[in-house]
Amino acid sequence: MSHHPELPSADQVMQRFVQQLWEGRHPALPPADQLGSWQPLASLLAEQAVRFRQHPTVLQTTLRALAVREPALQRWLGLSAAPLSEPGAAPSSLAPEAEEAEEEEGMPPLPEDLSFPPEVSAGVWPTLDAYVAYSRQASPEAYEDFHVLVGLWVFSTVAARRIYLPLQHKRVYPTLLLVLVARPSLFAKTTTAQAGRALLQAAGLDWLLLPDRITPQKLLSDLALTTVPPGYDELPPEQQARLQHRLAMPGQRGWYLDEFGKFVRAALQPRSTMADFIELLLVLESCPPYFEHATLLRGGEVIERPSLAVLGSMTPASLRLVAQPGAELWHDGFLARFAFAVAPLREVQQQTFTPGEAEPPRALLERLRSWHERLGLPELRLEPQEGGTGGGPNRYRLQRGPLPERACQISQEAYVGYDRYRRALRTLLASSPLEDLDGAYGRLPELALKLALLNASLEQQDRREPARIELAHWAKAQELAERFRLHLHRLHAQMRATSSEESIEDHLARFLQRLPPGEAVTIRDIQRRAPAILRQVPAARLREALHLLLQAGEVEQLQSGSRLLYRFRGRSEEGTGPLTNSFQSLSGLT
Repeated sequence: MSHHPELPSADQVMQRFVQQLWEGRHPALPPADQLGSWQPLASLLAEQAVRFRQHPTVLQTTLRALAVREPALQRWLGLSAAPLSEPGAAPSSLAPEAEEAEEEEGMPPLPEDLSFPPEVSAGVWPTLDAYVAYSRQASPEAYEDFHVLVGLWVFSTVAARRIYLPLQHKRVYPTLLLVLVARPSLFAKTTTAQAGRALLQAAGLDWLLLPDRITPQKLLSDLALTTVPPGYDELPPEQQARLQHRLAMPGQRGWYLDEFGKFVRAALQPRSTMADFIELLLVLESCPPYFEHATLLRGGEVIERPSLAVLGSMTPASLRLVAQPGAELWHDGFLARFAFAVAPLREVQQQTFTPGEAEPPRALLERLRSWHERLGLPELRLEPQEGGTGGGPNRYRLQRGPLPERACQISQEAYVGYDRYRRALRTLLASSPLEDLDGAYGRLPELALKLALLNASLEQQDRREPARIELAHWAKAQELAERFRLHLHRLHAQMRATSSEESIEDHLARFLQRLPPGEAVTIRDIQRRAPAILRQVPAARLREALHLLLQAGEVEQLQSGSRLLYRFRGRSEEGTGPLTNSFQSLSGLT
């Protein structure tokens, strides 16, 4: 009787295949009948081996990530069963300046095996690269990460909730809340933000933007927009088309807040008309199916598919009074929903401006327009009504279709990257003494998913299929999320800073508190009578510090003829300042 050699099992075939991949070799994909249930995973790895043939470390990263969920891969490759490195693991492979910043800001590093080689994400987001190049030209003295942040806000505004990633029981929409933070006049916050707005205007997409200054009631009314505004018939055709776009998509907007710190302080005052903003931003960031607030909206108007991409700018001092370590803002979910780009306190960007106007590149404009058109607009019909006159709300009946929302996909290796990053941050969080950052750490993985979603959709090549987040998209998103994590630590450090520049308000409050009860002083009096550290401060800086203390309710302002005087008042038992009646005008938000 002839003896036939025993065929290797599917496990043995797969083991030999992955070991050869791990060693940097390029084996042929075994036949499907030899792989058994391993066939789908083997096919995925074979595709990755071809795609990253010149970069074997990328494939090793993928295998290491898959091994977290496949114990067999751990055994075959001799990897530790522990999914994450210990907290004391070597830092991630960041650029040298980023590694130095990690130590300076006290940010714990990721495990080394979670980092990606730079070539994995190189060139994966050309539209962002093109935006940064344009922004550098338009605002050459900006802090480098400001360019990236504003570009992401532009993309989030244009996406306008029309793409999402299904993730278990929820949908992840790429709606971003972003803030630029720097000392006044050093890093061109406003100029950099204006470059993004100029791009939207040149692309004909600035109709997506809200007015710079708006009350909560007006914000909700604009997001609902259920009637045709008066004077529509008298508008030129171009303005009618612009208004039609707004009527078709009223609930999906972008918003720029130039004085974000003042905005937050005003919104924290219960007696201020701005107090509803905090709750509104918390709700709108989650992109609910609809939003209705009967106490604010006349007749209970409903906002359908709301989305609000926010870009703010502020100085560290403007937030310090309400966001010191341990403050409620760190724990109530508000600051945790924002991503920050924070310039160093003691640096300055010196560049020479070139003559002429920095115009957005035509290719960049076309990319944004084509993406917007590909995402689509709801159907809009304006039907004339009998008896309606002019162009007012009774002239037309407005009917609009549903907002087009496109589901996107994520590859298995990209999802594994997301899952490993999420669990790595949870491990770091558990051992961190900075409880103020718990909420932000918990939201960073989802922020990275939003960035990867924007990237995959914007750069989609095959438009017949849904946009798909690949490993390269995730690698880029994780790289950006790690920059945001660094800036989060830097912001927290600046909030607890004790340098003289950052504690002028504290010195000033103590000086006023030590004056005889009821005594009020002018800025000139302060420059003559205060301790030396305050006497050296310019009058403009003292005026700004007094303004902050006034809004925080710690100082009272009096007027004697043409002179303004200030005296210490402190906080009331309810936690609100004594002069909040005029808070709205003081904050400059109306």
